[in-house]
Amino acid sequence: MVLFLALSTLLTHSHVNSWNDISRLATVEALVHHATWAIDDTALGKRTGDRVFLNGHFYSDKPPVLSLLAAGVYAVLHHTFRLSLDPTGCDPDASPCYCFALLCSGPPDWAYYLLTLTLVGLPSALMLALFYRSTALHGLSNPPALLLTGVLGLGTLILPYSLVFANHVPAAACLMTGLYALLRSRADGPSSRRWLLVAGFATALAFTLDLGTAPFLASFLGCALLRHRRRAWPFLLGGLLPLALMAGLDWWILGDPLPPQMHAVGFDYPGSPFPPTVTGTRSATNVLNYALRMIFGDHGLFAFSPVLLWAVFALGTALRRSHRLRGEAAAVGLASLAVALYFVLFTDNFGGTAYGPRWFTAMTPTLFFFAARPSLYRSVPRRLLFVALSALSLLSAWRGALDPWGEALPPLRLETPRSAVGRYVEDLPAGAVVYATPPRVRHLPLFPAPAWHGRLREFDAASGVLPAGDPDRPVVYVLKADDRATGALLEAAFPQGRWDLIAEGAAVYRVPPGADRVRPRRPLQAEFAGRIRLLGYDPPPESFHPGDTLAVRLYWRALTPMERGYTAFVHLLGPVNPATNTPLWAQDDHQPGHAAYPTDRWFPGEVVVDQFRFSVPADAPAGEYILTTGFYDLATLRRLARDDAASDTATLATITVAP
Repeated sequence: MVLFLALSTLLTHSHVNSWNDISRLATVEALVHHATWAIDDTALGKRTGDRVFLNGHFYSDKPPVLSLLAAGVYAVLHHTFRLSLDPTGCDPDASPCYCFALLCSGPPDWAYYLLTLTLVGLPSALMLALFYRSTALHGLSNPPALLLTGVLGLGTLILPYSLVFANHVPAAACLMTGLYALLRSRADGPSSRRWLLVAGFATALAFTLDLGTAPFLASFLGCALLRHRRRAWPFLLGGLLPLALMAGLDWWILGDPLPPQMHAVGFDYPGSPFPPTVTGTRSATNVLNYALRMIFGDHGLFAFSPVLLWAVFALGTALRRSHRLRGEAAAVGLASLAVALYFVLFTDNFGGTAYGPRWFTAMTPTLFFFAARPSLYRSVPRRLLFVALSALSLLSAWRGALDPWGEALPPLRLETPRSAVGRYVEDLPAGAVVYATPPRVRHLPLFPAPAWHGRLREFDAASGVLPAGDPDRPVVYVLKADDRATGALLEAAFPQGRWDLIAEGAAVYRVPPGADRVRPRRPLQAEFAGRIRLLGYDPPPESFHPGDTLAVRLYWRALTPMERGYTAFVHLLGPVNPATNTPLWAQDDHQPGHAAYPTDRWFPGEVVVDQFRFSVPADAPAGEYILTTGFYDLATLRRLARDDAASDTATLATITVAP
């Protein structure tokens, strides 16, 4: 435990860097700073798409138990040590060690670091210590037990997701505790009831942290009932406590015992990145292809962690009729299969931009437990196979530790490397700029050479932002061949472009230099701190009614490289608002593309198009209002001053609010 905790201390990350962790910590910030579960008024809440809109407010779409625990820890850090969560992330391209808090340069967000170390790193270390102890149930001697524990902790999805604020590893720790307690409950007597109580509590707690572990709660309950029958009631009693806690928190938040993500209507709001369905997911168009990619392909569980093939083999041998752990092996096997089938049949995005299929992290230790049987390692070929699979897994997991929130190619996958795009980019003129939709560009399967890697940039058209490029240079957009929405957006914005290459799952759209790039319908010149120039906007209608939605599209040009991601805003100003005693009535403040394409990634000379949207308040009085825009640094709230005027804002338009 001490060994793995020391490793987590060194490698835990220093900043938020994903919608996933931002969403949870926005709730933490809201609870401690505003005494509410709504994340509307938090800096972090404006940076995440993992949210639902219910009862007139935005909430995190994550189960609330982990956020409540984190709020308790954060309250101590904030009120005692004056630490606050930093809404800015770290640049994954800035350092070869990504953003390890204690190993990389730059000031870390100590609140994020300590929250992650306390609520993720510590449970991970405890879980690995428990796994090491559980190998004694197989009669495994000390050296191989240490080796197996090291492979589990350093060669699977456990390592990367122990270093960021995510729910998967705490849920894995609870599931491992539930399995261990279930095994210990096999002995008769009073201790059996105590272990069943622990098993029920830990397994249900895993479910409250990660709803995807529901099959384990059902299968472990079934195992307890089959073995203990009427004496299995302590399992039920232990499980009721976490379930009641989660239902109570959900009722507190929404007036409903269902978790926020179970409300399909919560994903139905303007700009939502998810379909209006339960959990905000939908089935893949080609389920078979999606399943192969999730299990063996470029997002494959066994491709990223080949050593889990060994764990599945070990689980299969434990299902023999004569094996003493056959019941527990069946429970783990059926639950793991059910988890895999659910994500294969009812999702289509592999868990978003992340290292490997993170949804399967929680079940990894319980699968790996059955690999701790001495009989599996008696022959030399088996030992060599285990060592080879472990070596590949260790290398892969280290890549994940560098960037858990970026996609990577696995070391072992059943597909041909997609190098055609790389060859294409290498043949482009030296001045060409290449944009790529996620996954993160440094992990695209292009095997980049230094000659062109520096001009490869990521963008996310789904977020509403579109880099138009420099008119004097050729621009190439790389996207997935089935990304029809982005393809249509590019064709509409740049009709002079052409599809140059469609091969191996990638599509390339090329826009030649000198082509008429997107241009604002209403040109307007305003320069901010010599860094960003406003070129104009597409004006909204001139008249609105209270309650109407106002949308305006702005066109920015990057003048110089920028060291940080600035927040852009569009404000609706009118007569003094009695609620705030200011002329501000409505606003949309966000990093371009809602942090998908921040200003510190902009190229000098390129044009970036971004959409702003908000509702005219229902109590807004009739009259004339103005729209203003500008930029500010979210860390200091200091605005970028105008270079061409004695102001820090630019006036876009005058609109009329009708009675």
